[in-house]
Amino acid sequence: MPISTETCPGDARARPIPDIGEVGALDDSNPSHRDEADLGQPSVGDRAAYDDMAGISPRQLYAQGTAAGISGRGVEVLCGLAQLWMLTRILGPVGYGRIILALTIVQIATLVCACGLERLILFRLSRDTAPPGQLTGHALAGTALAWGLVVACGLGVAIWAAAPGFAAAFDDPSLVFFLRGLSGLVPLQLAICLQAAWHQARQRLPESQLVGRTGPEVVAATLLAGVWLGGGGAVAVVAAIVASRALVAGLWWVRHPLWPARGEMRSTDALFALKTSANGLVFQGLRYSDLIMVGLFMSPESVGLYAVVSRLAMLANLGRSMLAPIFEPRIGFLLRRDQPGALAGEYHHVRILALLVALGLAVPLIGFNTTILHWFGYEAGYPVLLLLIGAALTPIAFGHNGMLLIMAGHAGWSLATSAVLLAVNIALNALWIPVWGVLGAACATLTATIAVQVIRALLIRRLEGLATMNVSMTAILGLILAALIAGAVGETSAWIVAAIIACAVVALAGANHRTLSTAIDVLLNPSGRRA
Repeated sequence: MPISTETCPGDARARPIPDIGEVGALDDSNPSHRDEADLGQPSVGDRAAYDDMAGISPRQLYAQGTAAGISGRGVEVLCGLAQLWMLTRILGPVGYGRIILALTIVQIATLVCACGLERLILFRLSRDTAPPGQLTGHALAGTALAWGLVVACGLGVAIWAAAPGFAAAFDDPSLVFFLRGLSGLVPLQLAICLQAAWHQARQRLPESQLVGRTGPEVVAATLLAGVWLGGGGAVAVVAAIVASRALVAGLWWVRHPLWPARGEMRSTDALFALKTSANGLVFQGLRYSDLIMVGLFMSPESVGLYAVVSRLAMLANLGRSMLAPIFEPRIGFLLRRDQPGALAGEYHHVRILALLVALGLAVPLIGFNTTILHWFGYEAGYPVLLLLIGAALTPIAFGHNGMLLIMAGHAGWSLATSAVLLAVNIALNALWIPVWGVLGAACATLTATIAVQVIRALLIRRLEGLATMNVSMTAILGLILAALIAGAVGETSAWIVAAIIACAVVALAGANHRTLSTAIDVLLNPSGRRA
């Protein structure tokens, strides 16, 4: 089936999308709309045509994708925490800080070559007229793989050659071993990322999530457990991490071979990939720049503390990462079919669910912080944990605004806001880390995150007419951030902070009970048939 070219990645189409509060699907006074409009489904006529084409309804895709997302992300998080714990035991605080710095540099290189191509595959193939679930677009995905491998292999060689320079910059000669040992991860991770994006774009969500995201983490955790039990050291750790990616990439290729190809990318595609790659690099650079600057100003032990606490705080992002693979292809589908009301309703629906999951996870993290941090050996990280939880909750409350800008053809604006975010974060890090240490890095992250989310909300309102924030959501987020900041810089008890967030959960759930009811109904009754 040929790829649809009716929408060019460079197109910037402004259209009047109503305010979220105006969407009938989200209005409790209009219950007749709640069952399917909350999910942003097409009208009756469009839905029938879509079902005939796809053989599966959007409602069933939601249920299928959510089940895969919940199970996959749950296993991924558990394996990630197990890896973190084993690495701190095998390498110690100093060794853990070193390998985190090396992995950070490798991840930045992977973003350079993979992020834009992932988004290009998602953008183009989510608009393919073939039924969702049918694995089309082999030529486009193969072309992206070919270009990506060229860049990835070049970056891997560059990291190998530049390892002594990085070690000198961080004043740590041992960093050379970790950088050179992990440099081979760049092409392996690229192959996994593009394979996952290909499946996600065609809404093959279980395979994309369970193999592409969960598979490497499960294999890595298993191999690291063997290293830990066998008393291995740094060499065995590096070998286990590289082998985990190589094994998953090889097995997935055997199941669904994706051959490097050429000739399926247009000039507008290349421009789109470059913009989104820069956008992803700059946006993700917020997290990576924190670790690098802590490494420049402080000891490897401090890098380890910040990395562990960041990983714990990002547990609050679990709901968002579960729903993103389901919602992101739907943005392209709804934009192509020009359904502004459905997009607004679905945007709010996904944001509320993700925020409720995030707040529910934040409460035990804060309340039991002493036990959790002690388990990983970093008891002094509580104030940093609170601020980074705030930085994780803020973009969830604002919704998928960066992806909406990209999918609506405004990749340049998304890149510009991400650049502002990174520049502000680096400047604040340089000012605050020498004064406040790792707490200064957390303050910089929270401040920059709030600033860029406000800018993006204003841009989306102007360019697409979509109000991504309303008064009630702003008030709830403000209350949560105030409680977290008070706990980090004051004497507020952890359980008082947790209680305030628990109250926010109750208020948010009560105000959006129909959204929750619809979500539960979709999971329990994916076919949509009434008993």
